[in-house]
Amino acid sequence: MVATASLRRPCSGKFAMSVADTPVPRRAVPRIVANWKMRGSTAAIDALVDMDRRAVTLPVALAICPPATLIAAARARLAAIAIGAQDVHGAPDGPFTGAISAGLAAEAGATFTIIGHVESRARTHPTPADLAAQIRTALSAGLDVLLCVGDVADLLACLPADTAFRRLSIAYEPPWAIGGADAAPIATISAMHDALRTALATLWGDAADDVPILYGGAVDAGGAAAILAAPQVDGVLIGRASLPAATFAALVDAATVSAAPLPLTELPA
Repeated sequence: MVATASLRRPCSGKFAMSVADTPVPRRAVPRIVANWKMRGSTAAIDALVDMDRRAVTLPVALAICPPATLIAAARARLAAIAIGAQDVHGAPDGPFTGAISAGLAAEAGATFTIIGHVESRARTHPTPADLAAQIRTALSAGLDVLLCVGDVADLLACLPADTAFRRLSIAYEPPWAIGGADAAPIATISAMHDALRTALATLWGDAADDVPILYGGAVDAGGAAAILAAPQVDGVLIGRASLPAATFAALVDAATVSAAPLPLTELPA
């Protein structure tokens, strides 16, 4: 983040938590992070160009996490929408066929990475030590981290105590909601976010209040506004509502309706 305007949203596609050494007020702007999973194309990136131009006027910060093969293309075409990786390996390099290192993701143009997503865990079965290594390696490579956890015990087991909190976001993901039809109840979301923030405070005291906590799991245009309005919720991590562009635009539109959003739903599919 390079300017005072980035207190409202990341500049230069940087999905960071701070300006220089000054923490961004976590409630200053909700974060909407679109995880494309194993979907997308250069055409899907091109469909976001109009939204990218308008993003600087929105009361939300937007980010996408396309497949690794599309990170460079997304970085070349999009300026205001931040670009992240979906996962990175815990080692800086090595004989890990099919994996992507944090350094490679950063070189391609990512400025942050998701770590610990439910679907990634199901595929690679990481231990808490593995996840901690991923966090350290990502931060060392210059990437901010969006750490997905299922509960407080999960958070405390894998989060290194020396993590730079200004470069960290948390996403609460109830495993049963990932890929499901229904998001967690608002009361459940708020209670877990409050518990996670309390846990973070045991590590960093009052500074923990500056760590954004997002919700992920069956978020769609019909429920995004209510989730974002819930206490302790600083953003959403979305999956199937990420694509096509018109679906993503509808969710952004719904999430910002109280702030008179631009007519993003006119974007092409």
